[in-house]
Amino acid sequence: DRLVASNYQAIVAIRDVYPHARQDIARLRAGFAFGIPNSPIQPLLVGTSGAALELSSRLRQKGFLVVAIRPPTVPEGTGRLRITLSAAHETGDIDRLVKALGKLL
Repeated sequence: DRLVASNYQAIVAIRDVYPHARQDIARLRAGFAFGIPNSPIQPLLVGTSGAALELSSRLRQKGFLVVAIRPPTVPEGTGRLRITLSAAHETGDIDRLVKALGKLL
């Protein structure tokens, strides 16, 4: 019963954060992104491998773990950041990430 209750609370928590996160990430994507997946993984297309690696490194310095995805995993010229949301993230976490990304992009 505790495991079920715990999992349910996690699902509810992430369900509540998703709309906020997707909306804010979508604003950042203007001009260089794809559609918003209905998934905890939110890709942000940034172009070159170098750009993806640089942004990932700078975000890590600010306390965010956002992985750079680059060739051969994705086609050349479509480097991206992989933003992964979880039930542990709160709206404030998303706000801080979006603000950091906004300054870096």
